[in-house]
Amino acid sequence: AGSAPGTPNRKGSSSTKISVTTTAGCNGGTYLGDNTTCSPNPLGASGAPAVTVRDATRTYGQMWADAVAAGSGFGRLGVSTEDRVAVYLDKRIETVAAIFGASAAGATFVPINPLLRSHQVAFILDDCEARVLVTTPERLVALRDDLERRLGRAFLQRAGHD
Repeated sequence: AGSAPGTPNRKGSSSTKISVTTTAGCNGGTYLGDNTTCSPNPLGASGAPAVTVRDATRTYGQMWADAVAAGSGFGRLGVSTEDRVAVYLDKRIETVAAIFGASAAGATFVPINPLLRSHQVAFILDDCEARVLVTTPERLVALRDDLERRLGRAFLQRAGHD
């Protein structure tokens, strides 16, 4: 169960800060936080198809690079071990990259059903104390009021923008 507004959460503070990144921009890099860097692609057949969504296909090598880039982006947002990265996207390549990127950054990913209503998503984000929400700009607009109401104040920032 989640904490009542203004009461300490599991980490001992009474405020929640959620960084929001959208699928518009995870930039590359291999730094994943906690002085961890990625080794080369551990997947043997890096040129083989890994994920296909509609007309787009990404190889294992491309998905590895996408996951490393997402993990690096999460690290720049302050994500570290024991943090949660919520992924609120439909079936798309960025969903896979965000899930594996969260793991690469040492975080736990929290998949959120894209069919849920905004107040349900806000409850999940509050309850699991997500540090980052990965979503689309359109979904963020729909969530904003419920997130602000649930969390008591606006602590949203877009990756790369303050």
